[in-house]
Amino acid sequence: MISDKFRRELREQAKLWQAEGLIDTSFYQQLSERYQFNTLETASRNRFLSILISLGGILLGIGVITFVAANWQVWSREVRVALLLSLFVAVNAAGFYLWRIPPSRSQNSNLNLPITIGRNKLLGEGLLLLGSLILGANMALMAQMFHIGGSSYGLYLTWGIGVLGMAYSLRLTSLGVLSALLVGLGYWLAVLDWSSKVEFSWLEVLVRQMPIAASIMFVPLAYWCRSRAIFAIGAIAIIFSLQVSIVQGLNPTWGAAIFCALPPALLWGYDDAIWPKVHSRLFQPTARSLALLFLASLFYFLSFHWLWRDSPNPSPTESRLGFAGKCGCFGRFHGV
Repeated sequence: MISDKFRRELREQAKLWQAEGLIDTSFYQQLSERYQFNTLETASRNRFLSILISLGGILLGIGVITFVAANWQVWSREVRVALLLSLFVAVNAAGFYLWRIPPSRSQNSNLNLPITIGRNKLLGEGLLLLGSLILGANMALMAQMFHIGGSSYGLYLTWGIGVLGMAYSLRLTSLGVLSALLVGLGYWLAVLDWSSKVEFSWLEVLVRQMPIAASIMFVPLAYWCRSRAIFAIGAIAIIFSLQVSIVQGLNPTWGAAIFCALPPALLWGYDDAIWPKVHSRLFQPTARSLALLFLASLFYFLSFHWLWRDSPNPSPTESRLGFAGKCGCFGRFHGV
């Protein structure tokens, strides 16, 4: 893409060349038409207006949030429910409408100039992303208003699945990344809170079968959106959940070995060609980069001396296990 800075410098140089007699007026005119010199001021003014509109929208949003927070307890439950649903529908409808508007292109579209105007599409995608955030807020507020109890990871998992449906229906990378982050955060909270029970049976199945569920949810979406970010976050969720699922059923020695060897082996051996309709290795470099990053982090963690020191009065089992005994904490994950 040719930047505005390059076109501005080219215009200054072309004027200098014309003044020095290196080029004539007709050649300067050809350069002006090809690189759209006459639209440089318009593009700068449009960017400035976009910044002002964004700041105004942020201030307006803060004002609306302040107004709602000040009157939230005064309004009845019906008014609050209608307000939340209306806000969710309005933001997503406006975002979908703007996102569907095709961008207008300049005459020299083959140059891939930044004259391609897609502000409506970007604004629509931003509103859709805001709508996905409003979805989580609505779920939390609805549960609070109707006194529906539940865990925090149940909220994040349900919220992530809802955003995942929006990502699949709209084929948006931003929504896919948000969904992967929410599901990953929900699973991490479930792992940390292994002493409690999952309140819904389908959430229990989802948490226990997270490696399979994450593979089904995020890998096809990554190929559909051609997004390395979705693939990377999904791969991290799959590997971590697979480690937890395998290590909890093994003794600490085998658990530590699998914890250290399984992720780099799977990531380095990943090949896009295993899928029937994929004919390019789009995500193989990403998977191998994650494998190297995991090994580098593991070696850095294992380089600390305190990790290899035994406790003051170690039991025979602890002294025999060493690092494997320290890694056996994942085996306590039985409550979810």
